Amino acid sequence: MTDDIFADRVAKVRLRFVATLEAKIEETAAALPKLGGVALADTAVAAVAEAYRAMHAIVGIGRTVGFPRNRPRAPDIRCRVRA
Repeated sequence: MTDDIFADRVAKVRLRFVATLEAKIEETAAALPKLGGVALADTAVAAVAEAYRAMHAIVGIGRTVGFPRNRPRAPDIRCRVRA
C-alpha cells in the first residue's frame, strides 16, 4: 500500500468519524438513564457493555484518525458507565 492510498483511506475514515460522532455520543448519553430501574439484569448488563464499547471506540478511533484530544464527552460517559 502506498502512502497516498493509506492517506486516502484514513481521510475517508476521518470524514465518517466526524459525520457520526455527535450522534453516537448523544445516543449513548441518552441511553444511560435507561440502564437502571426496571430493566432486566441481562438487558442492563448488555446495555452497559455496549455503551462502554461505543465510547471506548470513539476515543480510540478519534486518536487514530487525527483527533488526539477527542475528549469533549466520550471519556466522561465512559467513566459514568464504569460506575
